[in-house]
Amino acid sequence: MKGLHALFIMAIAIVVFALPSCGDAPTELGWENKTSSEINDILWADGDQVWSGGAGPNGGYIDGERTSTKEVKELNGTVVAAIWLGLPDGFVEAPAIIEETNSSSLSLNPGESAIYTIETVTAF
Repeated sequence: MKGLHALFIMAIAIVVFALPSCGDAPTELGWENKTSSEINDILWADGDQVWSGGAGPNGGYIDGERTSTKEVKELNGTVVAAIWLGLPDGFVEAPAIIEETNSSSLSLNPGESAIYTIETVTAF
């Protein structure tokens, strides 16, 4: 009986260690626009994730507006903002400066869920 009990415990241990971790939290990222200008699109880590569709008159995120948080795969990257300058210039992409890092670069922790502030966009 003891041998069967030990075998059962070993089988459970093998199953627990063989299964992939189901409890890993996703890494989520969101943005708040504090530039006093409308930002049409926010691009993270060379397109790992893109935020579009704010409440502004040109369809962008207005000053003080927050995006939703989205799951990201890249933990290290830069953020770029696409701004509508009107015709003939159209959209211009430029690095966005993050208030918390004072640069356009950001390093996330696995499982982190945070909203970072875009302080300025270098196109202005």
